[in-house]
Amino acid sequence: MVNRALMVKWIDALRSGDYPQIRGFLHTTQGLDCLGVLCDVVDPNGWNMEKPYTVKPSNIRPNPMPYYEFLYKGQTSTYTLPDALITDLGVEDNFAYYMVELSDKKGLDFNQIAEILERSYVVN
Repeated sequence: MVNRALMVKWIDALRSGDYPQIRGFLHTTQGLDCLGVLCDVVDPNGWNMEKPYTVKPSNIRPNPMPYYEFLYKGQTSTYTLPDALITDLGVEDNFAYYMVELSDKKGLDFNQIAEILERSYVVN
């Protein structure tokens, strides 16, 4: 069963305008993706800010870009949700991949993603 209270907090955070939106990683120096916002709502101190990873320069990203690991209940992640957070949110196992599809592949903004989450998990 979906944790509606957590879902509503996440939706509110997505709509808040407090988070610059990025794609590809949960959290970089440039902002957070939609799943990173959820991580930040759950535990803003869960980010390992002292030891960032760095994406090496490429044709796609010509400049090195630091990104951060999130720790939740002993599980770490940099680009998707830790399994324990998926369980606590009460959503299906493939939920994080669906969110990546909406954000990274379809290019939806935080407000559009919040609308989908609200219709799918809060209103119904």
